[in-house]
Amino acid sequence: MIKDTIKHERIEVDTPCDIDFVKVECANDESLIIKSAYRPTNYDEPYAHSLFNIISKVCKTYKKSSIWITADFNLPDINWTSNTIQGHYYRKAINEAFLHIDRNLA
Repeated sequence: MIKDTIKHERIEVDTPCDIDFVKVECANDESLIIKSAYRPTNYDEPYAHSLFNIISKVCKTYKKSSIWITADFNLPDINWTSNTIQGHYYRKAINEAFLHIDRNLA
């Protein structure tokens, strides 16, 4: 999904999660890590923790890189604009885990 003229490499990760990482070389020897993930419906805390662990590992490995996270977390209860939980389709714990993903990556 990246043009051949853009210097990039796929970051290989060992995880059961549906996730991909690509490192893109930018100007001034800086790099950008783009993460794309998918959380299948009805997968809860164990899957979330696996997802957070692999994202955290990549963040720690590439500390000097900017990291963009794109994902389909399948969480209709979360209003991402207001950072609030507004439904009850999934248990509160799974919604909170993803709503506060920055805390779970520490």
